[in-house]
Amino acid sequence: MEAAQSALACFEFSPEEWQGNPELVLVSDEGVPEKVREIFYAQAKNRFSNRVRLVVTNAPQGPGEPFQDEAGQEVASAGNLLLLTSNSRTHTPQAREALEKGARILSMMGADMDMFLRGGGRLSPEETLQVREDLRRIEQVFSRAKRAIITRESPGEGYPASRLEINIVPGSVVVDHGRLDRPGEVANFPFGEVMCVPALQGTQGTVVMDSVGGVGAAYLREPLQFEIENGKAVAITSTGGEGVAFQEKLQMVQENTQGNPFALAEFAIGANPRAVREREGRMHPAPSPYEGEKAAGTIHLAFGNNIFI
Repeated sequence: MEAAQSALACFEFSPEEWQGNPELVLVSDEGVPEKVREIFYAQAKNRFSNRVRLVVTNAPQGPGEPFQDEAGQEVASAGNLLLLTSNSRTHTPQAREALEKGARILSMMGADMDMFLRGGGRLSPEETLQVREDLRRIEQVFSRAKRAIITRESPGEGYPASRLEINIVPGSVVVDHGRLDRPGEVANFPFGEVMCVPALQGTQGTVVMDSVGGVGAAYLREPLQFEIENGKAVAITSTGGEGVAFQEKLQMVQENTQGNPFALAEFAIGANPRAVREREGRMHPAPSPYEGEKAAGTIHLAFGNNIFI
């Protein structure tokens, strides 16, 4: 399948590295469609000359859930790792250990056939070149900027206009261009965003968002309004009950982790023109947050942990 070949092409090796016969550990889980696993396993064996180990685990309960037993050992010792998973696993202790040892890690979260047949994973070679050029231009702007200001008209009755001022941490800009050409790198597929780390101090304002992913539904019945003070969400509201429900989910995450899920961790701009779907006669970011966040012409904010930026 062309999309699987494109994804595996993210692993780029020098002629000398190919002579060392690199191996790939493909880790998936039962939450990923079996057909998707089969396609990627077959294509991985072609690219890596059958030097591929397939590990399938139970579906994780949430993002960052550590791998258990033998699966954890495989991940931690991998030189090249493809995480074809139903939820994010790049933040696991085993993935961090592999990265520290110089592993190349390609993360594919929430993958389904639709993503490859008509979504963000279906970029043509020409589109791939254009996306990478667009990313380069966005990176140039980000790298010179000290502050970003997000503005938006009110999306409807009961919501204010948005104005959020974000102070950017110097040197924190990262480009997700889908290339793993050096040891110790992480890439996503589909790819297509430029991201940075907001400085908490002085980052403040109000922003109204249309979609939420990760710990909530990707398509909301109503927009969510975030009040940000010194880089932290101090209030999340909506005209109905989704704001309260989302805030309760973040509080639950806070109770079960050592981090602060209310802290603004990432500001990014998407550049992938295929990471969209039609809904109610209009094009929207793809329902999977891991794909939809890369939709061209969109911005997104992430709360919580940003150790891989």
